[in-house]
Amino acid sequence: MSEIVGLRFKKACRVYYFDPADIELHPDDYVVVETARGLELGQVVIAPKQVIASDVSKPLKPVVRKATPVDIERTKELEVKEKEALVECGKLASEFNLPMKVLSAEYSLDGKRLTVFFSAEERIDFRELVRQLAGRLKVRVELRQTGPRDEAKLIGGLGRCGRTLCCASFLNDFAPVSIRMAKEQNLPLNPMKISGCCGRLMCCLGYESELYHAMKGKLPKNGQRVSVAAGAGKVIGSNPLKETVMVELENEATVEVPLSEIVRLINSCLKPSFAEERILERQGYRYIAGIDEVGRGALAGPVVAAAVILPLHIDIPWLSLVRDSKQLSAARRQFLSRHLHKSAVAIGIGYVSHEVIDSRGIVKATRLAMKIAVDRLSLRPQSLLIDYMRLPEVKLPQKGVVDGDSLCFSIACASIVAKVARDRLMVKLDKAYPGYGLARHKGYGTEAHLTCLYCKGPSPIHRRSFRPVRDMITGDLVTYPPRGEGKEVNI
Repeated sequence: MSEIVGLRFKKACRVYYFDPADIELHPDDYVVVETARGLELGQVVIAPKQVIASDVSKPLKPVVRKATPVDIERTKELEVKEKEALVECGKLASEFNLPMKVLSAEYSLDGKRLTVFFSAEERIDFRELVRQLAGRLKVRVELRQTGPRDEAKLIGGLGRCGRTLCCASFLNDFAPVSIRMAKEQNLPLNPMKISGCCGRLMCCLGYESELYHAMKGKLPKNGQRVSVAAGAGKVIGSNPLKETVMVELENEATVEVPLSEIVRLINSCLKPSFAEERILERQGYRYIAGIDEVGRGALAGPVVAAAVILPLHIDIPWLSLVRDSKQLSAARRQFLSRHLHKSAVAIGIGYVSHEVIDSRGIVKATRLAMKIAVDRLSLRPQSLLIDYMRLPEVKLPQKGVVDGDSLCFSIACASIVAKVARDRLMVKLDKAYPGYGLARHKGYGTEAHLTCLYCKGPSPIHRRSFRPVRDMITGDLVTYPPRGEGKEVNI
């Protein structure tokens, strides 16, 4: 095992890892470390912890010492000198007629090295400028050219939303952003409206891209004929965030209908069948796992997935009651879950926390929960039937079944098991974090939940990457309860 500590040298920059060298460190402490630029002052953002030695790619440099008041004062003095160096560099760039924009300057802690960042539309021959600047300032000088995104990060500013630029406030790295993300979110493709201060596509286009992609996969496509309470009609639009569908009826009236109602009315006469299982059985598969998840759209708590392997040719009276868990009452789900745990060949349940959802995104977190559920099966399945999606990280034959929880028996059983398991956990979390009504709405964005959320602010188990929780965080609302007052709940 190796011990590491995570440091940041500037706000919203990458986290760099060092060897704490047996120095007692805590988050927000300042330390002095040696980097390629010389001695630098860094702030602890990840407390020292043990990691597997093989996870450390190369030997880590040790922390030199904890920062002293002298080091802090020295940093403030260097900030003044950095401004002076920036002015001097700008004057020299003008003297040499160099088409460059000087952005910022940084001294090493010992004051022996100066790094100047600049932007330019093309490569610049700045060798003479470096010689002149080094001669005037009596330090070693290095110039670094940055791209448009890094320029915006260094200078800062306000985005189209009116808030501080994401790159200058919290983004550690720049993730790839494509025009497809804007199309998927039904945003206008006018470059003036989807570009940031840097002239590139706004980074925030990628924040919800995976969620839109997953939610749109469950919505009917435009032009598809559906049946709703007001009659038959054709889909003319959808709202992925609200999970509603715009339907044009035969009388040319337009109605907005929740997706759940469309699924319920279309499939109300259908019962889950063993059709998919029988196809796999004829191919020689005996142990077939149905997989489904719950909690993907909730604002709080984990996403939970279940994998269920049923006996072949099972014939028990209560099986006729099985439906998609959303179509069953809580009492009926609990009744069926108890019997499934007794009769199934194997059941595995996977939990993925809100922290992982925030760091990896809901789609990857959902796949991880499903993989954990498969790994927790006491019997290795030979094939998988999954509601809608596929698991490329699981090297088993598999099929994604659209509306699988309504059409496929094994998937419907998995949806029931997962729903009951998550509901029980949310009841426990309601006791640990009272006042939000988690036992009632199970963390979903109901009106009552949103009211409590706005009154109390987010709790430690709310998903920071989900709106409206994220909006509250960026609005500097107080977290509730205060850090350290939450109770642990065992899963």
